[in-house]
Order: sequence, then structure tokens, then C-alpha cells
Amino acid sequence: MPIRWQKFQRKADFGEVMGFKQTRGVFEAKRLHCILLLFTLLLGAERAVAFSVVVGKQHPFLFVDKSELENAKSNVFVRKLPRSVAAYNKLKSRADSALSISVPYSYGYEENSAERYGAAGVRLATAYVMTGDTRYAEKAKAILIGLARGFNPSSSTVSYNYYLGFSRNIPMYAHIYDLLYNYLTSSERQLVANNLLRPAANALKQYVYDPKSNIRSWHSLAVGCIGFVLEDSTLTKHAVESTGGFKYQVANCIEADGLWWEATMQYHFFALSPLALLAEAAAHSGSSENLYTYTSPNGRSLKMMFDAPIQLADAALFLPGNNDSKGDRTLLDQEVYELANKRYSDPQYDWVISKAPSPLYGYVLLEGYTTFGQPCALVTPPSPDRMIHAGVGWATLREDTTPRFWGSQSIMVMLDYGPHGGSHGHADKLNLDITAFGKRLAVDRSNYSYSESMHLTWDRQTLAHNTVVVDKKSQPGAESMFDSAGVTGRLEFSDENAGIKVVQASADSAYGIGYRRLVALPTGYVIDIFRLTSSTIRTYDWVMRAEDSDGVLQSSLSGFTAASLGASSDGYQHVTNVQKATTSGTWNVTWQNGASLRVTIIDRPGTEVFKAVSPGGTNRKNIPMVLARRTASSTTFIAVEEPFLTSPVLQVQPFVDTVSAAGVIVQGPAFRDLFVAAHGATASLKAVNPADALEYVNLAGKYAYIRINGSSISAYGSLTGFRVKASGITKVSLNGASVPFTSSGGYVKFGS
Repeated sequence: MPIRWQKFQRKADFGEVMGFKQTRGVFEAKRLHCILLLFTLLLGAERAVAFSVVVGKQHPFLFVDKSELENAKSNVFVRKLPRSVAAYNKLKSRADSALSISVPYSYGYEENSAERYGAAGVRLATAYVMTGDTRYAEKAKAILIGLARGFNPSSSTVSYNYYLGFSRNIPMYAHIYDLLYNYLTSSERQLVANNLLRPAANALKQYVYDPKSNIRSWHSLAVGCIGFVLEDSTLTKHAVESTGGFKYQVANCIEADGLWWEATMQYHFFALSPLALLAEAAAHSGSSENLYTYTSPNGRSLKMMFDAPIQLADAALFLPGNNDSKGDRTLLDQEVYELANKRYSDPQYDWVISKAPSPLYGYVLLEGYTTFGQPCALVTPPSPDRMIHAGVGWATLREDTTPRFWGSQSIMVMLDYGPHGGSHGHADKLNLDITAFGKRLAVDRSNYSYSESMHLTWDRQTLAHNTVVVDKKSQPGAESMFDSAGVTGRLEFSDENAGIKVVQASADSAYGIGYRRLVALPTGYVIDIFRLTSSTIRTYDWVMRAEDSDGVLQSSLSGFTAASLGASSDGYQHVTNVQKATTSGTWNVTWQNGASLRVTIIDRPGTEVFKAVSPGGTNRKNIPMVLARRTASSTTFIAVEEPFLTSPVLQVQPFVDTVSAAGVIVQGPAFRDLFVAAHGATASLKAVNPADALEYVNLAGKYAYIRINGSSISAYGSLTGFRVKASGITKVSLNGASVPFTSSGGYVKFGS
């Protein structure tokens, strides 16, 4: 659950509100995370992990212990590992700068100042334990003691925004206390423990909040860190075993596919970071249960949260921007994988870290592609072979599902059909994303901060997504900020083989009509069939948005004139420069942007085509959009989306468009494809090429796909026979197996 709209008192950017405050170009949550990771990522032996307190451990131990500290010193000062030295030098430079910070003798908690002081204090304390230089210790102590003297747990600045900022900042002070423990006097330790840490933990412990919220993840981290350093089993038990604690959230907030239940990558990692750090703190505190390997009774585990994003990344390692996400996050931004790499013997984490910047954000003392001072194993990248992410309802179709996909120009398509995502969901059922050539072409992303009205009036509206708007009104879930009343679609069909990937989903409850989208991915392009059925006349607006270098859409249509979309709410009020044309056949539009996209749509009489400009976000270019409008009780939008670099090469022609099925014929430079699919579960029909009555495909099931390429014909799906125009054919296969065929008069025939 995020910050409530009415609670907002100051302007903040999207990342700030989501817990990633921008400061000098670095997200604060990353800074907190990296600071806490500084020593957790150093060479050290595995330990038994648990949440119960082990009394009498030698400090420091919360995120680094003596043996890890000695290894860090060796990496930097003796072995002089380049990456370790670079990271240490950056840390020391920041610690040196922090020496000049003016720290009040006593200061109360205020989020921004506590964040600045806390980050500086950790750097200073870290520099002290690395060098023994007491200048660092004295300044870090002043920061720690100053807040302890002035802290008031009842202050509204502590409880502001459901204690979120406070629970993100206070672990830094627990870490400073741990690092300086042997430097502090007994009375100073008591002051910090009794005036700051224990009151802070009790305030969080007594606060009742949504147990499934990502905010509770941070509450648990804060209470747990304090419990461990104070050796208080009541606090650690609360962090791990209470309703809303670690075990509860593992069981109730991680979907079967490993994704956080709110269906947004932004909040997936925002929750994963504190959960992983709590597991790391527990590991260092040495008890009998390992939170890293804990598996809930329903089979959920923390490791699943590390694994899932890898299967969602595109070829350039960007992660989906669905729901409340900005769409600019990559796997390489996620320093939490350093912890996964440390604690799990899984080579895919070696691979992720090997791709990350060196050193990662300047806080990780690692050498090159190393973990804990040792080189990463030379591993084969993971295979991105998971197509259906059932928990959040995302389908990812890739041209290549082998390790060759990473860094390639391959196409990836994502269809969103699943749960709304609670308060962070958008009214976006059956939204389509397309990436290719290492670029995001047609993508979903949030553009505005929670403090801007455009987040509600644009980002959350159906029109802001690549789907269909019915009667110019958004789907449920877009009426208010953090509206959680959205709908859930369902997966109807999926099939994956060497020649084509096919998925179909529906979301009839979005508008109380038949609302179904089929997406197929052969090599080179996307087939997109959106079927809409109603008992009454409706207005259907098919929408596609993609970035363009000059903001001007090119189209095969001419005669565009100024027009209006005829609506002033549900996002329509933000669309500008609207132009309209009428169609008389198959038409296309093209977004030129280096890696570019052409969309070709099979025409139906009465279609109105609008070109317009849609909001791109604060300090971002606006995004050209196309809207194809039809007024009917039922209709089918049949489209082919073609990513390209230099110029589009595909020719698209009608094939089938009936109440039971739809399909297209696509001609490429070296191939010719025929595709037909049933709208329902299955269909039995003879699909005849309207331009050549001798050419047909007999469908007997969900779909049939045929590719004619050189001397071979490859067919996939459910078909009993076909006759296609082709010559020089020496091989015909059906679903990978060779089948008999005949050739006559320039046509090849198989089956009936």
C-alpha cells in the first residue's frame, strides 16, 4: 500500500514516492541498500541463519563480522584487487567529505536530515573499521548520539507516511551502532539503545498496518535489525513471525511464479530489498533457521523473488513497466543480487552480477566479476524459457528462448491479463508490450509521480495503454488514486514450439462484454488479434503508443484532418494534435526511432483512424499514438506489428475474418506465412485465401500456422490439411515431424 493521495504535502517525483528518492542521480533506496550491503558482500563463511537471538556475539556482526572485515582489508590493502580498491576509494572519498558535516549536539528525527546523516554515518563508521582512523569514528558517533539525544518516537515526523521513511532510515543507525559498538562507552551504548533504537522498534512494533504491504517489509527489517543488535528475541520474533513479518509475507505476498503480488517490478524489488536484508542480518546473527532457504507451507521462498525477474527481462535486460513502474529498470540496477549471489549456489546470479557495473554503485568491494573476492564462475547465461507467469498474469513470448536471447536483437512480446495488482494496479487488461533490437518499442510505463494529478488522470487510465477502450471509458480500477477495484483476466490458451509462440487471454469483466486478445510470435513479427463481442452497439478504440524520434507518425493513409476524439475524461482530455482519416483497405502506421515499429491493420468498413500525441511524462517527450475506432456490436482488430531497423519489409493481406476465426497472410523477403486462429477454444473450418481460391488451410483446433521458406514448409498447430502456393518444395513438416505431401500446378498439398 503506498502513500495515500490526501497525505501528500509536498511535490515529489515518482521514484521518491515509491521509495526511490532521487539525490544526485542515485536512488536513495539503492543508497541505503548499497550501504548496508557494503560489508555483507565481502568474503566470509556461510553461517547457520535464524531469527532467534544469540547472546554475546562479538560486534560488529549485523551486516559484517570480524572475518569478513579482515578479508575486506586484505582485498583492498594486500591483494589490491582493482574493483575492491575502486569501491573502497569511492567510499573513503565520501567518508572524507562527511568529516566536514556539521552535526547538532541533539537533533530530532526528520526524514531528509536523518537520511543524510544516516548515510554519512555508515560511510564514516565503515571507514573507521577499515582504517582505525578515529576521526571517522568520532563524526559517526556524533551522528548517532545526536539523534539518540533528540529522538521522540511520538513525533509526527517519525510516523509520517505510515513510518515508511523512518523504517528505511533507522536500519542505518542500527548498523552504525553495530560498527561503532566497541568504540562507544557503556553509557553511550545505553543512551543509543534506550533513547533511540528500542523506542524506534517499539513504535514500529505497535503500529498496525496492512500485513501484505511492501511498507511492512521495511518495518520488519527495521525491527529485526534493532532486535539483533540489542539481542532482543521479542523484536526479532516480531520481525520474522508476526502477521506481516518475514514468514507471513513469503507465504502470502509471493505468487506461485515468484513475483510480488502487486504486479509491478518497482514494488517487487522495493519489497525484496528489505526481505533479503533481514535474511542477511539473521544470517550474521547466527541462529538455527536460515531465512534465505525458508520455504512456507504453500511452497513459497525468498529465492523465488530473485529468480522471477530474470525470466521477465527483455534482451537488453530491461524489466516490464506494468502498473506503477517507470519502465526504466534493468536487472543490472538490482544490487540485491549481490546477496543472492553470496547465499545461493546458483550460477544465474553469477551471470547477473557479471553484467553489472564495476564496482556496483561504488559500495561493493568486489574484484571484477567476483563474489566475496573470488572470480565469478564462467557460466552459461540462463535460458529465458518461462512464457506464462501465472501468479501476476503476464505472458512473455520470445523469438529465442535459449541463452542466445540475451543481448540479441530478438523480439519479445508481453501480454498483461492477470490480477489488478491492488492499489498499484492500472486499468490495463490485455495491454501489449513489444521490445526488439535492444529497445523498448511499444511499452507500458508510468510517467508521473503520485503527487501529480496526471498519474490518476493519465497513467492509470486504459487509454494510456496498448489495449482497447470501450465507449471511451476506462476499465475498472482508474477512478481514484490507488484504486484497487480493477479486474482480473484469465489465460485461455498458450502454446510454445520452435516455429511460433501463441497465447490468448480474455478479460470479459473489464467491460461486461467479450474482450479477448490473441498474440502470436513467429520469427520476425507479431500477429495481434483482438476480438470484441457485445449484444449492443459499442464504440471500440484500439490503441497503440510507441516512441518516435521526431514525434510524427508516418502512415499509408492520406487526407488526415484536424479532429476530436469526442471525450473529455478517462485520459482523452490529455490527447492533443488529433487528426483523423478514413480507410478503404489494409493500412499501416510507422514509428521511426532507430529501432522502429510498423503496425499494419486489416481494414473493416467504417473504421476511423486517428493520429495524435499522448503524454510522455514529466521532462519526457510526448508519445505519438494511433487509435483505430469502430462502432459496432462486435468486431475484430487484426494487426501485424513489425519491428525493424532500416525499413519495413513485410506485406500483409487479409486471410480470415469471421465470427469464429481470424487470420492473416504475411509475405517477407524470403518467406510466406499463413496464420488462422479460432476465437474460442477450437474451430473446424476451411480458411480460403480471398485472393486465391485454390489456397486454403483446414483448421481443426485452436490455430494453424504455415511458413513457406525456400524448399521447405513448416506447419504448426491443429490442422488436417492445406494447399498453398509454392514450388521447389522438398520437405513438409507438421509440428516438427515430416509428413507426406504432393506438388501439382505450383501448389503443395498436405492432408485433406
